[in-house]
Amino acid sequence: MSWPYPSRVLTYLTHAQLKEGMAYHEAGHAVAGSLWGFAVAPRIFEVPFPDAEFGIGYTGETPYSGRVRWAVAVAHTAEAGNIANQLHLQRTGLWTEDLAVLVSSDHDRLIAVDTLAEVGFTMHHGRDAPAESLGADGASWEAVSEQVRRALCRLWPQVEEVAADLVMSGSASAERVREIIHGAALHLDLDEMARASASGPGRPGAVMPRNP
Repeated sequence: MSWPYPSRVLTYLTHAQLKEGMAYHEAGHAVAGSLWGFAVAPRIFEVPFPDAEFGIGYTGETPYSGRVRWAVAVAHTAEAGNIANQLHLQRTGLWTEDLAVLVSSDHDRLIAVDTLAEVGFTMHHGRDAPAESLGADGASWEAVSEQVRRALCRLWPQVEEVAADLVMSGSASAERVREIIHGAALHLDLDEMARASASGPGRPGAVMPRNP
């Protein structure tokens, strides 16, 4: 995910805040992916703006690998970047509706949808989600978002620690991410989160998010 917005455009964000925002985005991916059992290796790095007077921005990536029991884990890992961004902005008092639109990343969702479709798992979004449970071969993106928000609120200290590593050194190994979340996620039931993701937002079985 890239965050190629110069502070000249986001007038109230400093260069350091842009970097930190990118770090939280990738930290969200990393914590969620590791929670579900993937090996993740987040990193952030500088990129020049096409217009040289804007200086540099930041982009990042969180490659993940491994086989896990739940196909919906791919969607959770993808959505966690946006949710971590939102929570970070809210907790630091930077949140505005306009900024939320600017820093949101739709391509993470689209890549996850395509990846899951290749294995016969359908991600429903918005009004195309049926009213009944989606079963073992589908999930609602809105329900996934609810579950991801709930999980990251519980694991926020771990998100902060991964983000701090990324701000400091630009990367974190899969071993480092596992070390950070070790034991912290024992109270999260992945089977229940997967079932709730197939129930749809606000329907029976879905666990509504806590306030950040």
